[in-house]
Amino acid sequence: MKLVTFIRLKREEQIFFLQSFYWLWYFRVRLHHMSFPLLIQQAESKSHRFLSKSKTTELTVNKLVWFFNRASDFVPGATCLVRSLAGKAVFSLYGYEPKLVIGVRKDSSNDLRSHAWLECDGQILVGNEGDIDQYRQIIRFG
Repeated sequence: MKLVTFIRLKREEQIFFLQSFYWLWYFRVRLHHMSFPLLIQQAESKSHRFLSKSKTTELTVNKLVWFFNRASDFVPGATCLVRSLAGKAVFSLYGYEPKLVIGVRKDSSNDLRSHAWLECDGQILVGNEGDIDQYRQIIRFG
């Protein structure tokens, strides 16, 4: 997203973009300094706290997803796990209760691959890869 484009956004869109950017960096940095259970606990804790103070918004969930994905473009190393943890926090700020899902599958060379994504009301918000139905869900938070 170019600066000119950002400036032309509505204030609410700018705020959501910046919140997304912040939480992506927050979990990106913590990924290397915290254990997996603590990261999950932190995302869950923030999500519950934010839901209790959630804002009403005129932005559709699809628009929020679009801004979140644009913010992700500016965070190097924003893996599916980082994006899902950050998304759990930031979408909760706007009243959504996403579920963090982790799945595994075997690739063509029989290696185990994992993937994390966020679901809300049957819709995948973050981490929607084309082959997501090939992953077997092993953990579901929220």
